[in-house]
Amino acid sequence: MRVLVSTIAPISGGVPRMTEYVVSRLQNGGMDPVLAYYQPYSISPWLSVPAHRLLQRRVGRQVTSWKGLEAHALGAWMPELEFTHYLPQRPMP
Repeated sequence: MRVLVSTIAPISGGVPRMTEYVVSRLQNGGMDPVLAYYQPYSISPWLSVPAHRLLQRRVGRQVTSWKGLEAHALGAWMPELEFTHYLPQRPMP
């Protein structure tokens, strides 16, 4: 059975190690993991659609391999708004 593992790009920090852990657990359970992650505009601008290109193209994807696994790098609509994900938030009670 194929299983989708949605993550951020397993490039740096603890993400590669955690992805390896999750993948190994799934494989040990007899599953076939497939990765999908957002590829930032700064790395692959051709995958995303900035506001000035909204009616001219679609969000793209690039099928690659990560440590022998099928991996899908995905673009985004209006990546220039990504900064809003990192705005300060009020603490939750």
